[in-house]
Amino acid sequence: LIQFITEWYKKFMAPIELEAIEFRNSLISDDVLLLKRARFLFHLCSILPPLAYYFGRGSLAVDRPPKFPATISFTIRKGLPKKIQTVLWTAGWVLMYRVIHRRTKPKSPHTK
Repeated sequence: LIQFITEWYKKFMAPIELEAIEFRNSLISDDVLLLKRARFLFHLCSILPPLAYYFGRGSLAVDRPPKFPATISFTIRKGLPKKIQTVLWTAGWVLMYRVIHRRTKPKSPHTK
């Protein structure tokens, strides 16, 4: 069974891995910089909203007292943490889209 799964996985993943290699080889230094910036923004999505949730004061407070421990999804459900997460996540994907859009070529549905 393990051998079957391994062979199936290799057969399934081979075309995907080839496209990934092709994509990576097409990147230029500007693309790599954009991808690093996007990664940084995605990392901030896990850090800044919980900080805003736990340390928000006055009208910026989401819950008083804040619940601890709380998941990231709980801390970004409303208020300033939600806005921060949405802005960072969107900005990260805009950078990713710029790279992907420039580096991928539309394929004709008639070619194999």
